[in-house]
Amino acid sequence: MLASIRKVAATRTGQPTVVGIFRAASGIGSGARVIFRALRANGYSPALIDLTDRLAPDQPHFDWSPGGALPDDDGRGPVILHLNPPEVPFALSMLGAERLRHRYRVGMWAWELERMPSDWQREVSYFNEIWAPSNFTADAIRAGAPGADVWCVPYALEAEPFAAADGGRWRRQLAPNGERIVFCAFDARSSMSRKNPAAAIEIFRTALGECTDACLVLKVSNSSWDGASRHELMARIGGDSRIRLLTGTLDGAEMNSLIAAADVYLSPHRSEGFGFMLVKSLLAGVDVMMTGWSGNADFCDLPGTHVIDSHLVPVHDASGVYGRRGRWAEPNIAMAGRTLKALLAAPRDAQRRASIAEIAATRFSPDGWGQRLSARFKAHTLL
Repeated sequence: MLASIRKVAATRTGQPTVVGIFRAASGIGSGARVIFRALRANGYSPALIDLTDRLAPDQPHFDWSPGGALPDDDGRGPVILHLNPPEVPFALSMLGAERLRHRYRVGMWAWELERMPSDWQREVSYFNEIWAPSNFTADAIRAGAPGADVWCVPYALEAEPFAAADGGRWRRQLAPNGERIVFCAFDARSSMSRKNPAAAIEIFRTALGECTDACLVLKVSNSSWDGASRHELMARIGGDSRIRLLTGTLDGAEMNSLIAAADVYLSPHRSEGFGFMLVKSLLAGVDVMMTGWSGNADFCDLPGTHVIDSHLVPVHDASGVYGRRGRWAEPNIAMAGRTLKALLAAPRDAQRRASIAEIAATRFSPDGWGQRLSARFKAHTLL
């Protein structure tokens, strides 16, 4: 059934439909919501098909509504699947060949190494074009699928939710004595080796020594993580009372408030496809320390970013998500410790935070996002 849609030309024109796991508390869920809102902001009237219950029943999720009038899928416009390739065949089967035939099909994918997995090549053939959220990911897909029509379409985020976020409650809860807050968030399913919270702990201790003027807040999503990874992280935390571990599921507003409470967002990742939390932190005016490699290299030039030096090493991922294929970055802990120490020593500056947020808002604004879309996509889409 699925093979039949590969051979049929896209001839229909209509409003776009976004397919994704919209209620999932994960990066891929957040990405689907962002793409939907960006289409709306650029004059389209997208429909959505939410497959959260079908494809992510065991993942933490929350209630979400796009707001406003929500049209039905018109059966004619482009279909944008915001799902990773392993889920694509299941999603296409659920949608059915009749719904998809003669429609322009777009896959929105993220990948965090320099070349996409070879077993994604079959999924490429289901789509007329592939969108990637960063130049790094776009190049990785092109390297693994020569000839594919790949477009870099970064996520566009509205600044208002971050400007309106109040971190006061979180500050009172996490730093009752006025400590500076260093924040690091990660999804346990996205590979602890890649997100590298162990390095965040090491950098924090390198910067602070025995000082108690700051705390490190580690926010874990999908906390039903495997015992070995959890045991390793808890062992690294040890009895350090300055490190707070949060494991509950937060909706978008709660997470935005937590971000706003931070003085520094710390991401010593080994690789990123885009870097949602990095961008959200900048939109809140928070200083961001991040490894200067992979998808986030697209915005390392922004005020408020502080690049952690690194060198490339062979991948070794204990979770099995990435195995031992390719390379990723190993952050320089000593250098990062010095940078964090300097940031925490500087006085809080509301004007500087406002400037960081304002410039980030311009870079990631949904306004003009539609100009990045291909002529072929636009030819099949009604405004």
